[in-house]
Amino acid sequence: MDYSLTMRKPLEQIKKVKEACLQFACEPYFVFVVDQMDSIKVVVTPLEVIEECYTIGTKSSQEWNILKFEKDIKTSVFEFDWKTRGTI
Repeated sequence: MDYSLTMRKPLEQIKKVKEACLQFACEPYFVFVVDQMDSIKVVVTPLEVIEECYTIGTKSSQEWNILKFEKDIKTSVFEFDWKTRGTI
């Protein structure tokens, strides 16, 4: 599985998440869904973990690897493996 991703306008995305969480009085989280081959992995991580793993700058894009988030105790990971039986 490839766990790297390109976050476009990361500073802008994080500002939007923080503003929305202020409006709804909730904690800022990011959810990443990786659907590859016969497996779906869901990574739920608080914004603070992302900010600890990466320096968020004003670049137009930034490469992230969700394996960094998985190592943190505050991150939850769910994985579903599946097989297609027969033909469609």
